[in-house]
Amino acid sequence: MLGTEVFITQLTLTTDKDRNVSAGKETGNPFSLALEEGGHIVGFSGLVGQSIVAVEAIAVYCALADS
Repeated sequence: MLGTEVFITQLTLTTDKDRNVSAGKETGNPFSLALEEGGHIVGFSGLVGQSIVAVEAIAVYCALADS
């Protein structure tokens, strides 16, 4: 989607215990990233934008379930 402006205005994480934590404003079109049973998130990283005061990129590192 190079050259397309897409903004994430809210980030919500849901744990395997059905607990949620959210940050930001709920607007726009929602999407989700679901992991297979036994998979889990092992880390995040981000890049702060210079032209706007916002997070410019988010990376999510996942571990897959054991085979």
